[in-house]
Amino acid sequence: MKLLIVLSIFFSAASFAGNRESGGRVGASAVYIDFKSFGTGIDSATKETFEILLRAAKARGEVVDETVELKGREGETINCVQLSNASQRYNFIQPIAYSILMDTQNSGIKRTSVYVGMDCHSFDSATEQDLSKY
Repeated sequence: MKLLIVLSIFFSAASFAGNRESGGRVGASAVYIDFKSFGTGIDSATKETFEILLRAAKARGEVVDETVELKGREGETINCVQLSNASQRYNFIQPIAYSILMDTQNSGIKRTSVYVGMDCHSFDSATEQDLSKY
């Protein structure tokens, strides 16, 4: 009986842990892009890449919801795009990830972060992504 309980706990924990991917949830379809400024303005190249990807995703009918939260005077925003399917998330984040990594390398400051969440109305529970995995 003790073995059954231990195995139940183990497999429950394993299935919970299995729902995580690169610091995020496998089923999460909302992608947050947090544009920050540290006196140098936001990463405009990544913002442009984001806007191009957003227009393309809308044209394909992949966007379920989107939000924009204004945060400051230099273009700081938290943009969210909820995609119709969580599997589309990788293709949406990959070009943005490259742009952010290049900006961070060139400027020495991480001005933009990417998070994933379940929807566009729960940023506090979204998980920051390790962009090197994209």
